[in-house]
Amino acid sequence: MRSLYRFEYLRQTMTSLKIAVLSAVLFAPVAAAPATSGDYSYTDAGSTITLTGYAGDETEVVIPGLIAGKPVVRIGACAFLDKTKVARVTIPAGVTSLETCAFTGCTNLASVTIPASVAAIGDNAFSGCSSLTSVTIPAGVTHLGKSAFSGCSSLVSVTIPPSVTAIGESAFYGCSSLGRVTLPAGLTRIGNSAFAYCGALTEVAIPSGVVAIGERAFAACYNLTRVTLPGGPARIGDNVFSRCTSLVQVYFQGRPPSIQSNPFDGCPDNLEICYPAGAAGWEHMSLGYRTSPGSPQSGQEQAGAL
Repeated sequence: MRSLYRFEYLRQTMTSLKIAVLSAVLFAPVAAAPATSGDYSYTDAGSTITLTGYAGDETEVVIPGLIAGKPVVRIGACAFLDKTKVARVTIPAGVTSLETCAFTGCTNLASVTIPASVAAIGDNAFSGCSSLTSVTIPAGVTHLGKSAFSGCSSLVSVTIPPSVTAIGESAFYGCSSLGRVTLPAGLTRIGNSAFAYCGALTEVAIPSGVVAIGERAFAACYNLTRVTLPGGPARIGDNVFSRCTSLVQVYFQGRPPSIQSNPFDGCPDNLEICYPAGAAGWEHMSLGYRTSPGSPQSGQEQAGAL
């Protein structure tokens, strides 16, 4: 059965990448023809530079902070697309945006230094970087795009700063080695399939301020055993934990949230759902599993770490 799920994951990942790359190419804003400087192509906006391509074959790349005497402020769409020789990248201070598919398909990229100046990580920015083991998202990032790190199968840890209030759809989809994520207390939304197929996750504690968890957000996280979830007024989408075949305990931090369909489809029959003693509304809830007041068994009330 897992081989079927694996096929589904690969199919969805390839479809997402194809759409993202085509969109980046077909719908990119019309700009001046790119110029070149050494191994780099770029466009000149008058006072700033957008890096649009890299033609080198170095394994360690230090992107220049100035080109033609002007600051590089964006790594453009598909700039490093499928540069499979690149193993290490240093992005200069002053860059504010990593655009769609900026580093997609850099399968040997193991280390990337993202400066504090970056505010936006675009859709599919690091999709398919299957050698990337860890990443620290700078404190200034406010936008984490769809599928930003999807398919980073060697990624074992990631820190998401307080400035990020929403995690995009499929942001970490298929990060099969991801064992720990630090979620910020100010997080409010987790997108559809954001952590689906993250098979190394064993515990999830979602901050109490999260008001929406998208469909299949943690689907097929086969080793996930314990989860802490916000209580009302959070909205929990369809199949959020579907096929989490090791899940044995879920703890809600308050009264029942708004639950769409069955968020626990395909979970074990011995799954236990707990809630704080005295929390109103649970007497009318029927989720198909044993439900009772009580406290989590492993310190899950402290939200913020996966």
